[in-house]
Amino acid sequence: MKMCGVIQATKAAGASQIIAVEVSPERREIAKQVGAHIVVNPLDVDTVQTIKDHTNGLGVDVAFEVAGIEPTINAAIQSTRSEGNVVNISIWEKPASIPLNNFILTERKMTSIIAYRNIFPQVIQLIANGQIQASELVTKHIGLDDIVSEGFEALTQSKSQIKILVNPSL
Repeated sequence: MKMCGVIQATKAAGASQIIAVEVSPERREIAKQVGAHIVVNPLDVDTVQTIKDHTNGLGVDVAFEVAGIEPTINAAIQSTRSEGNVVNISIWEKPASIPLNNFILTERKMTSIIAYRNIFPQVIQLIANGQIQASELVTKHIGLDDIVSEGFEALTQSKSQIKILVNPSL
């Protein structure tokens, strides 16, 4: 689950308030465990309004989009303060309609990253320093023979899985 890695990384970077938005009750609980200060269920509340309520009406400095669906990218944009940054780390299966004036009129920026390239040395250092608790993100250990049924399928079917560690010697 990308969200947990993002939460730990933003915490390590010094974020003063981390707000996570998640539909799954299991993942909301995990988000709290790894450092989110506020966890919002978008099925229960207006996400954008709730975030603005927790940021004195301004919105967040940076919003990370990790779901790859149109409602979340638009909520991320609307939840970001003027001159803030929206960071997309999702792979999109379908095109999304994004109102560009939400960037232009507020001077927001959007950046993206794929496969976290070029940041491995920093991530390794954060893990070594104990700022990212990588072991907390591993929810299952499997062998190579189980990679499809217990790995890929488990990640797509179970909201309680975050990271599955494949050990070739199992």
